[in-house]
Amino acid sequence: MKKILVRLMVAGALALGGQASHAIVFSVDPSSTVAGVGPADLLQSAGGNTFTVVATAAQLRLLPGDDIDALHQGFAGSILTWMSVDRASTGAPGTAVRAEANAGEQSGDVFAALSLGGALPNGNSLAVDEQVLGLALLDDLDAMYWLSFDASAPFFFSLSAGSPTLAALGASAADILVGAPGQAPSVHLTATQLGLSAADDIDALDGGVAVVPGFPAGPIRYSLAPGSPSLGGGSTADIFSTAGTVIPAAQLGLNAGDNLNALASTFDCSLDPLAVECPEPGALLLLAGGLVAVRKRRR
Repeated sequence: MKKILVRLMVAGALALGGQASHAIVFSVDPSSTVAGVGPADLLQSAGGNTFTVVATAAQLRLLPGDDIDALHQGFAGSILTWMSVDRASTGAPGTAVRAEANAGEQSGDVFAALSLGGALPNGNSLAVDEQVLGLALLDDLDAMYWLSFDASAPFFFSLSAGSPTLAALGASAADILVGAPGQAPSVHLTATQLGLSAADDIDALDGGVAVVPGFPAGPIRYSLAPGSPSLGGGSTADIFSTAGTVIPAAQLGLNAGDNLNALASTFDCSLDPLAVECPEPGALLLLAGGLVAVRKRRR
């Protein structure tokens, strides 16, 4: 048995030596002008300044008028945090968000915001320009996560207030829903379970999903849309957590009046989520599986 466990962990470690580039899965808001794409369709970066539609609203059993405004599937990393902001956000002086806002193209960009060491030297840096994702200057990327879309696995999301599916489910914009292509969506966690008000609107989401058997899900990180009562004295550019922690806007290189509206994280150590070579998720699972087996054997 010991030899099997060792072989499993070695296989995982060797697999981590293999490298692969990954993608960003995202959606855009209703005011974006992406031809043939709606605000409840899921898109994936495809290289060459293009994207592919990996799941349409109809395939996700969502209704016309729905808007996916927060999204998560798979791993929640711990090394880098990425974010996007809305059209009205300007970023703090000297940051990449401010530079992009001056050119009127911040809302479709992805910015690196945090590392294990805390805030980045200039508050944030440009990780992916909107053109690389196949978006235009005034398009608004309003939900995203790192890694390719897995049609066989559930994904977790929220819908903006007024989305017809919320009324059909008796849900709110502060509930986290779960869905998959070909399956009707359902409520995964209610606003109450998250410690929020049903009048809140989650507009960015990351983490909280257990992907390795034997390992608990981590805390859920999220941001709230303007008008959410639970903001209190907080900001729409703050990152909140079910663990009770708050990452303030200033640490992200944002102003209190900015709106962080997309969030993702990674195990990667590069500021570029697309060009960097990353460990395959399967290799991480294999290695983690060996660790779980070792932990169980020690009990």
